[in-house]
Amino acid sequence: METSLYAYQMSPGKDDLLWFTTTAEDCERAAREQREDMRRELGEGGVIGAMAVYRSFSEICNHSNSRWF
Repeated sequence: METSLYAYQMSPGKDDLLWFTTTAEDCERAAREQREDMRRELGEGGVIGAMAVYRSFSEICNHSNSRWF
């Protein structure tokens, strides 16, 4: 079974602070809301850099089908 986790950069261009969600839709919505807040704070002419969105996934092992060595 595969599990996914999504994150976006809270500070454009920096990976030191990420916001995590369980769905791509929630991640996109949260990033858009934050960008709107940043736009309001910067005012007209303020430039906001790109904010990366990441998807991380992992396989969850079913121990009944695993072989232990």
